[in-house]
Amino acid sequence: MNIGCGSRKEKGLGVDIKRTSQVDVLASVTNLPFKDACADFVYSRRCLQHIVIEGAAISEIHRVLKLGCEGQIIVASYRGWLYYQLKHLFRRKPYPVFHFYTKRSLKKKLKKAGFTISGTVNVKTRRLGYDICVFILKR
Repeated sequence: MNIGCGSRKEKGLGVDIKRTSQVDVLASVTNLPFKDACADFVYSRRCLQHIVIEGAAISEIHRVLKLGCEGQIIVASYRGWLYYQLKHLFRRKPYPVFHFYTKRSLKKKLKKAGFTISGTVNVKTRRLGYDICVFILKR
């Protein structure tokens, strides 16, 4: 399941709040229309950072992921957050929310929801330096 896929679905069933050609299910990550423990894998790239109540989104991801299954949560690093803030300093911001995360703060939020962290890695991006990728496991 690819949560917050937008127009770039990379893996599985595409879920997003806005309709694009890549979206299979139109839904908010804070209220996913799926049964408990139905997903074998959850992938979310740069979605969580734009959710007002990110704790609700993390809880929903935990709810739909099957026991013993894995996922990847990717958010922008401080460089991405800073780039966004500077780029839109004098213009209307396209996202009403853009949370700032460090590896430590993201891992803490995911652990609080009940996930086991199996690893973290910096993912190289073209303009912003890197994204933070946390590998999660539901036990």
